[in-house]
Order: sequence, then C-alpha cells, then structure tokens
Amino acid sequence: MFKKLIYFVITAVLILSSLQISAFAKDTTITIKAGQVFNLFDYLKDVGDKLTVIYSEDNSKIVFQVVSKSTDEKGDYILCNITNKDGTSQQKFYLPYI
Repeated sequence: MFKKLIYFVITAVLILSSLQISAFAKDTTITIKAGQVFNLFDYLKDVGDKLTVIYSEDNSKIVFQVVSKSTDEKGDYILCNITNKDGTSQQKFYLPYI
C-alpha cells in the first residue's frame, strides 16, 4: 500500500511539473498615480501570473498576463498578453540579471 502511494505521489509531481500553467498563479491588482514607478517583475514571474494596473487619474487599466517563459540569444524573457482599451497585444519582457 505504501509503495502505491509513493508511485502515485511521484506520478502526480511529474504530471504537474510538466504543465506549463502554474497551479499557484497570482492574480494581482495595483492602483498607481501619475509618475509612480513599479517593477513588473515583482508581480510577473511564472506562466499564468496576471497583473492588473489601474491608473487612478482616469480609472483606465492595463492587464498583463504571462503566456510563456523562454530564452533566446538575448537572454531569459516572459511573453505577456497585454490588454488595454485598444485591444490585446503580445510583448516580450527580458528578465533582469541579478
């Protein structure tokens, strides 16, 4: 019985780790004022993470959602869907090296 439990746990971990969408994706909303600076990478780290930025002056909002995480010749990046009043587009954001 214990052996079956171990096999089940190992199988579950392998299946969950192979999924691209994080089971622990964060959905964060922040409100900012004109001139206020924030770091996207404080909020967007893994596939599935979503950040809604609301501008307090006119209540407009932009939604960033991480679609994939990858590497190319320039470095590591996240690919985000960006949704605002004009529609949806995709953009790469290169991760800073620390």
